Amino acid sequence: MLSPPEYIHEKDARKLGRIFEQLLDEYRITRDSDEADRFADRLITVYLSGVRETKLLKKLTNPEGRRP
Repeated sequence: MLSPPEYIHEKDARKLGRIFEQLLDEYRITRDSDEADRFADRLITVYLSGVRETKLLKKLTNPEGRRP
């Protein structure tokens, strides 16, 4: 049986958007780049795994250990 798609509450979606923008700024990534797509995908994956704390979301979204 297929599970329903994950739902991200509006408040959390805004939070994820802010975190994503911060990551783009910190790592000097352009929004339309492949790297930005990877960061967005990773951020959502980490969120869906249950992580909700902002600092931890940011830290775990950067799997390659890249420095700002």
